[in-house]
Amino acid sequence: MMRNRWQRRDVIAATIMIIAFASACSDYQMIAPPKDTDAVYWELKADHRAVLLSLESPHQSMQLTATPYNVQGSAIALDTLDESAQVVWESADNSTVEVSQTGLITARKIATRVNVYATLTVRDITRRDTIWVGVTQTAPSALDSLVLYVPNGKTVVPAGGTLTLAARTRLANGQLLTGVPVSYRVNNRWLADFKGTPGLLSGMVPDDSIYVYATSTVYGVTMRDSLLLYTGRPVRALAPVFTLEAQLSTNRELIYVPRIVDLPSGPGSTFSWVNNSASAPKNAIGFSGRGGIKVDIIFDHPEFSEALFPTSPSPLYNQSGNILQLTYEAPTIAAFRKFNQPGEHWYTVEPLGIRGKITIGER
Repeated sequence: MMRNRWQRRDVIAATIMIIAFASACSDYQMIAPPKDTDAVYWELKADHRAVLLSLESPHQSMQLTATPYNVQGSAIALDTLDESAQVVWESADNSTVEVSQTGLITARKIATRVNVYATLTVRDITRRDTIWVGVTQTAPSALDSLVLYVPNGKTVVPAGGTLTLAARTRLANGQLLTGVPVSYRVNNRWLADFKGTPGLLSGMVPDDSIYVYATSTVYGVTMRDSLLLYTGRPVRALAPVFTLEAQLSTNRELIYVPRIVDLPSGPGSTFSWVNNSASAPKNAIGFSGRGGIKVDIIFDHPEFSEALFPTSPSPLYNQSGNILQLTYEAPTIAAFRKFNQPGEHWYTVEPLGIRGKITIGER
């Protein structure tokens, strides 16, 4: 009886706690995302992001400003975001390039590049922009031109690769000026972007066009230039390899599966298949060797699968289309096939019935 009484008390106490918790949570309301994205603070941009000063007046100082922008790329008035929010200015080397809390930069020593930072926090959102500042002894002449170009003449940055750009600056007196800080930007950072190293463009998404912009303010004169580039197919050191591998299932029977990496490739791409099933342990079925099995790669449309080395004496190469009797006895032997036809090229690994796919995009 005593035990039942305590059990009833425990149940009552637990019920009270649940009711109290539910009552406490009843006031909770989910915060809906703002409908007006025009007022959402997304980015902070300085009006000048690459500046060259001199130690001599009148080009020893320059006033900078930083403006908040929304998701659409439109400027937002600072007082509409937060009346108490202020842009904070910092210099990585205040003894070389001094910056005031109003954004006035002043050259103190000769320098190649000093980072000046503008930071703005609105509630829990913090954004920062970086201004590169260089300092020379004198300002021999005003800036006359700035030309953006690719030193190696290429116009394509591959996805997963890089492309180096440069800007040539010329003064009004005809002198080419070196060591000028230059700001690089792209019109679509989803396709390609500059990530840290000045002028080094990294490609991310293939098959599209982008505009790259270069800007610099030299001795009080701002010049800009743009360049149309293209993003290309991913860089590959070696052709993608689709390997037949052996794995043990829960019922201890060997199941052979292709390692399928469905990379979007361009016409003319070459793929290779290697049968390394001999590395699997021998199972109850009694596969020869250490568990190896010969397989056939049968394409739904073998006419689109072109043998890479049709003159080779190996049966893996000299028959166009399907790959028959891919052996496990010599894992170094690979079967190569080239695909020129855009689209999805499906194949089946027989006698296992496992499906694979190669995707070829438009050129």
